[in-house]
Amino acid sequence: MLETVKVDNSPVAPLLRKCGIGSEDGSPFMINNRDKITLYFVMERGLSRYCVKLARYPKHNRFIEHEYDNLSKLHTLISGNRILENSIPKPISLGYDNDRAYAVTDFFNGRKLFSAAFRPKQYEQIVSWLIELHWLTRKEAGFDRDILMRYINHRLEPVATLDDMPEDLRLLFDNIMDGWNRMGRKSIPAVFTHNDFTIANILFNNDDLYVVDWSWATEAGFLFVDLLDALLYSVYKGNDDYISALKILFSGSTVKRGKMIAGSIKRYKDRFDLSDELARWLTEVFLFGKAAQFHQAGRMDRFNPLADCCSYVHGLRASELFSQ
Repeated sequence: MLETVKVDNSPVAPLLRKCGIGSEDGSPFMINNRDKITLYFVMERGLSRYCVKLARYPKHNRFIEHEYDNLSKLHTLISGNRILENSIPKPISLGYDNDRAYAVTDFFNGRKLFSAAFRPKQYEQIVSWLIELHWLTRKEAGFDRDILMRYINHRLEPVATLDDMPEDLRLLFDNIMDGWNRMGRKSIPAVFTHNDFTIANILFNNDDLYVVDWSWATEAGFLFVDLLDALLYSVYKGNDDYISALKILFSGSTVKRGKMIAGSIKRYKDRFDLSDELARWLTEVFLFGKAAQFHQAGRMDRFNPLADCCSYVHGLRASELFSQ
């Protein structure tokens, strides 16, 4: 399940032993991955395994630091909840070597599944796990333009300001603010969000579920967006047809998986007493976040269909979205 490359004779081996979890004759392994920001290694001590994440270059240190900080905050919040404690990596140490940050955490020997391979039980596990996390960390929070900008900038580099936001992105931003004003709310539920809760970061090992890669997490994020992240690509057919995927998500399509996923969304909404109106608005926020990432990357082939989907959701009444 774990594809590794032995690195015990490489220059990085002394760094890994510096973490204090390996012996002089220990065998560190590099995990094969396509991440352009982080190098991943596994270290063993007795029967225990640990993950070491090393920034490729000093300019990537913030990703290592953010993840370590997020995990430290998260484990304080979930202390005593065995389900969550045993499924989220525990932060062990943070250090620097040649100006590059590295963090040591628990290592989980699970495997990624393609969404098409998910069984009903695994969908149920994912939703149950997310409800547990969000219920335990929920709190009421205000909302304004600055908070939406922070949400977007959390995913962008370099940081953008409202004044230099491109016109096509600014239109989506203004639509979200317009939707917020129409709801007339004073506050919304805020929860600890992963912000990249996709099949790449959800691991399974028999009946155990693990969630990794917390670099993008935030302590006071938007309710509902993690669930959409996990489920959207379970029904996404490609060809950038996000609108069709949303219809399956919310309608309870005649397709078996569509029914199952729509049922998962209903279960989540019921647990948090999430109105159709607020869920529609949060869906728009989620799509806007994805669109902003592709826009900054210059991927207009992906941005344009997402922008169309944002406008589609914005133009619907809540009852229309949930009866597609």
